[in-house]
Amino acid sequence: MQNPKCARKAALAYHAAARNAFDESAVAAARACGHAAATAHVATHLFMRLFML
Repeated sequence: MQNPKCARKAALAYHAAARNAFDESAVAAARACGHAAATAHVATHLFMRLFML
């Protein structure tokens, strides 16, 4: 399982890169990576909840 803090940090970094990018393709790629990392982060919440039951 991926470290949730690492995934969150990556998601925030990708979104920051998107804000700093000028090229539309670079913005779109960075946003896509950010959303993928955020999805991985949120999934860790589900797994933690399941293992706590």
